[in-house]
Amino acid sequence: MMVWCYLISMQVDAAAAPGKGGEYRPSFADNLLLAFFRSKMVEEVGWDSEKPGYAGLMEVANRLMVKGKSASETEQAAVFVEKCKYLEESKCLGICINTCKLPTQTFFKDRMGVDLYMEPNFEDYSCQFNFGVPPPPLDADKALKEPCLDICTNARRRRELGRNSVTDELSCPQV
Repeated sequence: MMVWCYLISMQVDAAAAPGKGGEYRPSFADNLLLAFFRSKMVEEVGWDSEKPGYAGLMEVANRLMVKGKSASETEQAAVFVEKCKYLEESKCLGICINTCKLPTQTFFKDRMGVDLYMEPNFEDYSCQFNFGVPPPPLDADKALKEPCLDICTNARRRRELGRNSVTDELSCPQV
């Protein structure tokens, strides 16, 4: 399974009255993630709604709740991404953390009301999506403590230019 993670982009209706907020319009990247998430839910449920977009996703989520054997089973679900194409192509821990992991966790909590803890594996480029599990505080998140990847082109450039001191050689300056 390959997936492109994304940077959340919010578009707001410019015609909205001041002080009343605007209507959220998903970007192409938002729709891509929604489609991926929905496809994983459909695999689990074995059924898909005929409704498009978020409304269809909610029907699939409701069907998942009915299918579940217990409340705890449906409240905490996991999706395993065997190869994250985004991480595999970027080869950069900082890009993964700052433009995928943290924004995606925030999106699910703030926009969908679902806790999500993502655990990227920087060795095999897999990623575990743990739904219903709140992410740890940033200072305790093990992904943010990982050293810069040896194959990271940004780290290689810094080493070539001699920008790393002995003390920060292992830390990723992007995290």
